[in-house]
Amino acid sequence: MENSAIEVKYPVLAAILLSLLVAAGFASDNYAEFFLKQPLLVLAGCAAAFVSYLPSLWVTRKLDRRPHAWAVYVGVFLFVIAIAPLVSEITWGFIDRGVRYWKIVGFTEEFAKMLPVIVLLAAAPTLVRTARDGLVIGAIAGLGFAVIEFGVGFALDNFPEKGWADLTTSLPARWVLGTEMHIIWGATTGGAIGYFAAGPKTAMRFFAMLGMILLVIATHGLQDFFGKFIGPLSIGVVGQLIMNLGIPETAFYEGGPLFLALLISGATINFILINIGVFSIFWFLLKRNR
Repeated sequence: MENSAIEVKYPVLAAILLSLLVAAGFASDNYAEFFLKQPLLVLAGCAAAFVSYLPSLWVTRKLDRRPHAWAVYVGVFLFVIAIAPLVSEITWGFIDRGVRYWKIVGFTEEFAKMLPVIVLLAAAPTLVRTARDGLVIGAIAGLGFAVIEFGVGFALDNFPEKGWADLTTSLPARWVLGTEMHIIWGATTGGAIGYFAAGPKTAMRFFAMLGMILLVIATHGLQDFFGKFIGPLSIGVVGQLIMNLGIPETAFYEGGPLFLALLISGATINFILINIGVFSIFWFLLKRNR
């Protein structure tokens, strides 16, 4: 059954949303670039990513023991998309001051995905009563972030160079059995917040939550630093193994019969190697019901 009695603390919600609105005023150029420069291409890229990641939405719904109303899912999804330009503004603000991208991106982007969980915890606490509640909401936040990141990257960076053909390369390179790293990371940090909210507010429980969140942030940074090496390396290893069976190298060229298989296998290996630590935390949170 869906939640029928959602207690909303409207003053808290209004204060949070007003703060975000004021903050967004400082990122007006980014908002124009994200949503007004190539709106139809951004929408097309977002739609392609959303369809590709639909299995994640199905799994998330299955994990939702006391299903939230679909309006909550939609609200969280759109909330993250709405703050994405602000996140970009903050991230690049640090980078312009000399901070390396991989050192800051985990903090800014993971906080963006945690924000809907924190907002709901403050404004509608009945929605975040367990670790699993936080995990579900965090997964939807991650889905929203994955969709808008792909849509904007496709429209503004990739489409001018590759056209529609980019969809056959960029999506498979991020796609692992219908999911994406942002979704796993958002679910894990959200679950950590729900884990803390569900029990006694002890120092040990707080530091356990903090450790989980910092592990995800560190994993995100490592992915941006090492992922560019692990993905191509894994593709090369798998491709070499297949060629040892007598398959010609031409079969792996872009548009060839094994091209997509190699991209997805590379993404899978990258996904597993980077997230070994996160998977253990994710499994722990999945088993926590209070």
